[in-house]
Amino acid sequence: MADAFAPTEARIAALERLIAERLPSTPAPDLQPEPAPIITEPEAAPVVVTPTPGTSARIEITSASGTLWPVELPEADDARLMLEVPAEIAGCTSLRLVVDHGRKQGVRWADVWLRNDISMREGGGPASYSVRVVLDGQEVLRRDVPRHHLYSGWGRMVSTGPLPETPWPDAKTLRAAGVASYAGSVDESVLQRYAAAMADPSWDSDVFATRGLYLDMPATGGRPDIGPATEAAAAAIISRDPRAIAYLIGQAEAAGGIPWHHWDASRCAWMRVTDWPGLWTDPRGGEPGSGTLLQPVPSAAEVGWELDSAHQPDCSFVAYLLTGRRAFLDNLQAQAAWNVVFQWSGMRGDSDMLVVWGNQVRGSAWALRQIDEAAWASPEGSVEKAYFTAVSEANWRWIMDNIPIWTEQQGEAHGWLPGEYGTPGGLSLWQQDYFASTAIAAAKRGNPLAKAFLEWAANFHLNRVAKLGHDGVGYILAVSDPETGETYRDWSRIKAETEKRGWSNGSGWEQSNGNYGAWFLSTLAGYVSLFNDAEARKLFKAIPTMGAPWTQPADFRRDPLLSIAPAE
Repeated sequence: MADAFAPTEARIAALERLIAERLPSTPAPDLQPEPAPIITEPEAAPVVVTPTPGTSARIEITSASGTLWPVELPEADDARLMLEVPAEIAGCTSLRLVVDHGRKQGVRWADVWLRNDISMREGGGPASYSVRVVLDGQEVLRRDVPRHHLYSGWGRMVSTGPLPETPWPDAKTLRAAGVASYAGSVDESVLQRYAAAMADPSWDSDVFATRGLYLDMPATGGRPDIGPATEAAAAAIISRDPRAIAYLIGQAEAAGGIPWHHWDASRCAWMRVTDWPGLWTDPRGGEPGSGTLLQPVPSAAEVGWELDSAHQPDCSFVAYLLTGRRAFLDNLQAQAAWNVVFQWSGMRGDSDMLVVWGNQVRGSAWALRQIDEAAWASPEGSVEKAYFTAVSEANWRWIMDNIPIWTEQQGEAHGWLPGEYGTPGGLSLWQQDYFASTAIAAAKRGNPLAKAFLEWAANFHLNRVAKLGHDGVGYILAVSDPETGETYRDWSRIKAETEKRGWSNGSGWEQSNGNYGAWFLSTLAGYVSLFNDAEARKLFKAIPTMGAPWTQPADFRRDPLLSIAPAE
């Protein structure tokens, strides 16, 4: 292990100084709560746009009873139109029309989204309507939507002809955005699977098609939508194949249908705890409209979606980087904002923003991933940039404040993030790798606290194979007494207790029948990329030769989700 990560008292003292030095000296953005009344009526009457005779671009939304609401799109190169759909048209007070539109090289285009996401308003609920889009006299979209459930949206990019290709970001740009360093190749069978899925008529005709995303979000296993990014994102970056790119974009559109979109119409922003202190989307949060949502999130029985922060996919970030579609940034921001209010308010700390305290480590990883991405991607000077940056800093500061405590508790084996695992006394190694992927991405974006966390966690990650053998790439370790809660401070004790509880691989890989080896390789790749660490580089090369499952080139070609290499 590199000397820079040696677990000495001097190192711990130096780390504490490092934390103090790296905390921003500038004050945090002023995010004092504004009054948060329950909005029972729109602030102004809905705007009904009357078409100009002879207009060539318009959107027509028709109510279930046949009443037409036409909206004219003005000529523009790149503009955004956002209107509330009148209740007499939508059948509810919660539906918005959001359209990015313009003209490129003579081609008229529009990214048309219907978002039923206005929260905390009387009359919010399911919508029913049909929509027709006409550009330069051509009908480019027509859909009937008999039931559009609350807190979700759908949209399509339409145009009068082929649009110029969006320039592909180079490797340096993707790295600066925190995207993992994907490498290798993608098996043709993966691309054919995408093509077959997109050939199904329901892929486009059903506006709420899930397109390969898991409706039952708590479902476990080696899912293609759970990772530093989705499998489709990895395949698109590695191959640049049109099938992978189209599948990635399709899933980003499908993410609009997940019922975690909560729009605060009174402030023209996604719902923030700075405006709604203590808000928890669970019905147990308190009185409707104060402690919890005025209208509850639709149940899985109603809409199919079962939400879970510990198994949430990251569908929008890479798609936004590759396309620049603002609708995907909307989806990313909505998901990030949801991650705060989905967490029980009793565990969000004094800041009301913590998502890493008392959470499953995988839930901490994915929630903070979305928040960090939204903070990075939101425009400078925007309320979203200020809010998500404040949430990110609150979480990383809390982690750094607790490192001296954890170091003392964990002893010579320190470097793992505590959390809820479901198995008393057990630690899931792969969840530590999940969180490492979030920290690596944040460090690539220049977050000094995330980088300092990785420096601390290196003692665990870069020693776990040397000290534990094959159990360093296993499913679960014994790290504490299940009855007393005493944390084991010695590697030898961890190894002995893991063997005693029947969790050990021994000299084989019986307890590693999953992609745990691939996850560990992704962590090692991050240490090489960020620190040029010799021990991490050595381990990255050694693990596949040890025969650990899911670490061979053929594995990554068939499943590119974790086909990640050090960025040289």
